[in-house]
Amino acid sequence: MARPRTFRPDDIPIPTDVQAHENWAPIMLDMAAHIGPYSTLLLVDAFAGQNVYVSRNPDKNPFIEIVGADKAAIITQVYCRERLQIPSGRRELLRARRQGIVAAVRERLMTASEGAAILRMPRRHFTRLLNKTDEGLECQPLVLKPRKDPRQLDMFSETDPA
Repeated sequence: MARPRTFRPDDIPIPTDVQAHENWAPIMLDMAAHIGPYSTLLLVDAFAGQNVYVSRNPDKNPFIEIVGADKAAIITQVYCRERLQIPSGRRELLRARRQGIVAAVRERLMTASEGAAILRMPRRHFTRLLNKTDEGLECQPLVLKPRKDPRQLDMFSETDPA
């Protein structure tokens, strides 16, 4: 029997329709109020645990490559000449990334076992997320394609492997 889809939770993209959560760090909530939750999580993912200086010059802003010039200019205007201690945000990123998988299971686009395997958590814990929380209700479903192991031969290939 084939192994279930093998993804790391870090491989799952951050959904663009993510919402700020009340358990976020205060700096993350403040940034989300200015540039939006999605852009905030992109910055947390890129600069997790770092102390980043926001220059007065918007062209020297280290956030331009990640969130674009417009949102980097907003960050420059709000946090000019400050050192931002970007939190690691592991729990926040994991929660945001799993929303699409939970939504896909709720929409019956994949099974709970597949969702638990993708998120690398016990199925009973994943089932508890489905039954006892409201996770994934306001997010678009995300169905990941299974990865093909390069060592595995295709048994029903039309072409000759030799």
